Amino acid sequence: MGGNAKRVSSVLRQRLIAFGGKAGSSLIQQLRPKTIKMAKTNFKRQKGGKDGWGVGLDYLFKEYWDKIDDLVRDNYFGRHNPKLINPLFSKISAALDESIAEMKTRCGKNGPGLKEWVGKAKKIRGLAASSVLLSEKVIFIDATVQFLRATSWRDKKKTVEKKFTIQNGVNQLKGLVVSCAEKRIKGVAKIVLNKKDFLKIKRGDILITKETNPDFLPAIKKAAAFVADLGGLLCHMAIVARELKKPCIVDTKIATSVLKDGDLIEMNTEQGTVKLIRKVK
Repeated sequence: MGGNAKRVSSVLRQRLIAFGGKAGSSLIQQLRPKTIKMAKTNFKRQKGGKDGWGVGLDYLFKEYWDKIDDLVRDNYFGRHNPKLINPLFSKISAALDESIAEMKTRCGKNGPGLKEWVGKAKKIRGLAASSVLLSEKVIFIDATVQFLRATSWRDKKKTVEKKFTIQNGVNQLKGLVVSCAEKRIKGVAKIVLNKKDFLKIKRGDILITKETNPDFLPAIKKAAAFVADLGGLLCHMAIVARELKKPCIVDTKIATSVLKDGDLIEMNTEQGTVKLIRKVK
């Protein structure tokens, strides 16, 4: 590497560390060749579309969409800005209360599915009461945003899952590292696809799933690390994993298909791999 290139690399490293603290340093160590690409990640969610703003009840906090995008950016770089988090925490709490009233008005007192929906909303509301640390407040904000974005009166489109050919003898998966709290971690795999599976998780287990939503928080808090078939840098699991400072690898495509409950596995967040060490008998 030439002198100029070394100086540029050094300056970029210093700026990333200054911008993201310890997380900035970890990102450099984790994906050194992709540093510049990561620095250009777009955290602004578009309006409309499948993954955009305004697909559900998130219109109730429309004036804070940009602030929430900023919050996700800070989460990505491991930063907590109380001047951003605390006001959003209050506004999103109010929006959740407003959403309950909105649903009761639109669906009627005995509307189909209303009771279950209100029950979920109140569980998420309960997170607010126990949220003291800034990291806890971020998890509550994200849970509320994900929940309200998923609430819509539009017709539900059928979800078509891609089929992957699974070959015998697969003992290592590769995915996208979205939280590198530890370079390597070993643990027992537990497949969690719904609420009934939450009881499987014990302290130190590695949670294996397709993707998560706010309902998964009880299981997420008990697990030591996470692996998912789907997801990206800004998905629900990624945001929560970074706040909890737990390792997470997403977009493995077939983790829930090739791993079984009880398998001993090792996650490597430097290489983005999940290795099967010992298969359950």
